[in-house]
Amino acid sequence: MKHSKIVVALMAIKAFAAVPTFNSDIAPILYEHCIQCHRPGQVAPFALLTYQDVAKRVGLIATVTQKRLMPPWKAVAGYGHFLDERRLSGKQIDLIRQWAESGAAEGDPRQKPSPPQLKTGRRVHRRGSLLRPGGRTRYRAVLCGPARLQCRAVRQDR
Repeated sequence: MKHSKIVVALMAIKAFAAVPTFNSDIAPILYEHCIQCHRPGQVAPFALLTYQDVAKRVGLIATVTQKRLMPPWKAVAGYGHFLDERRLSGKQIDLIRQWAESGAAEGDPRQKPSPPQLKTGRRVHRRGSLLRPGGRTRYRAVLCGPARLQCRAVRQDR
């Protein structure tokens, strides 16, 4: 009987420790894949910079990431690697879902990373980020940011 209580206690501690939190698990994902658009002055309709911003929309975030609607990345997986790819991994999507289902805990504020310093305005890729499908034609992403909801590729023959 004494051993069963210890096993139950250890299982409870392990289950509690495995619960994802915003500060240690979710914020790094959002900072890497979402805040380029989800911040003041950018194209997304709301910010995702703070726990309070995210907690208001936890169900929506879990749903749109599970359906792979967000972050918007229409290129099909398995056909190459793209610069600035915003696709979430299956593990990241599962972590967001687990966090939402477990009550969306904020966690220890000391574990929260600082948001990255991002440039404002349009994002136009440098010449070094040109794609060369088949090695012949170059494509360059232009007009990304508040002025456009989507990025466009422009053919650049040389």
